[in-house]
Amino acid sequence: MRSSQWDVIYRCLHVLAHLQRGPATKKELLKSGKYSGQDIDKQFEGDLRRLREHFQVEIRFNRHDKMYQLYDLGTLPFFDLPPKALEGMNFLVKTFTPASPHYRQVRDLFDILKLRLSQEQLAKLERDSLSVLDLRQVDSDTIPDSVFEKLERAYREQRKVEFEYRSPQRDDESIVRHVVQPATPRFDAMRGHYYMRAFCEETYSKQYGPRLQDKYIYYRVGRIVPESIQILPNRIPTLSRRTNQYEVVYWLAPRIARYGVSERFDDMRVEQHDDGSATIHAMTDDLFTAARSLLYYGPNCRVLGGDALLAEFKDLVFSMAEQYSDES
Repeated sequence: MRSSQWDVIYRCLHVLAHLQRGPATKKELLKSGKYSGQDIDKQFEGDLRRLREHFQVEIRFNRHDKMYQLYDLGTLPFFDLPPKALEGMNFLVKTFTPASPHYRQVRDLFDILKLRLSQEQLAKLERDSLSVLDLRQVDSDTIPDSVFEKLERAYREQRKVEFEYRSPQRDDESIVRHVVQPATPRFDAMRGHYYMRAFCEETYSKQYGPRLQDKYIYYRVGRIVPESIQILPNRIPTLSRRTNQYEVVYWLAPRIARYGVSERFDDMRVEQHDDGSATIHAMTDDLFTAARSLLYYGPNCRVLGGDALLAEFKDLVFSMAEQYSDES
């Protein structure tokens, strides 16, 4: 192979490597590729054409900000991961929930790794992501395999599910029947249990009869009555449901916020104060998890709003305080 051909390969690889870090200007890409000699603009355009024609790599130029951006790696897989590593990727993205510290960074890492997989490995990753069986051994609840198998099938076929559920919110733990659209199965590493986030259409109980719910609920799988699960013939609508969004505003003490604030919610805005403390603004669709996530900070956190989260947090804290009100 001639030296000039090696120069082309070098330039293409370095341009591609640079774009994988994010959008870049032409000047930055020319520097990364160490372009030299005459007609470097012609060399650069030729390299982009070679990447597109030979490897289906899609690189677009944004005229607004005058930057190049990588949209598709085409037929150039950068990783050929063993099965164990693919399992690890799926487990990582399932155990890091939106309430987990650095959730967005972990999610971004997952998306970056997916971009570098071959189509065959990407298809396997997507198939495995539908499976819930790989998480049963880390749940401290004793759950029959049949429960996971039925949930896996319902989620894979996108069908509604009906089951009886023992809710800890009821003092007598009475059983309530739920009709739900299963979605987003996940393992909560902090609580040590497997949960299924499902859109609950309706419930039925002896006390209240049928009741329309029309909201998302996190179901602890270990509280589902195994023999009651039925996969219904009704398919889940293709249109996604809009979830209620609640305002989140809380203050963190200097000893917590001074060295950075953990990213527990999407679209967080951190207002740093001169004394080292911080006020955080965000949104959530899960008041239950949000309140308990902030409880982790103890006296170093004060919930300021919004109204729904503040009410949930106060109810939680006051209920805990009642447990010690009779002690001297």
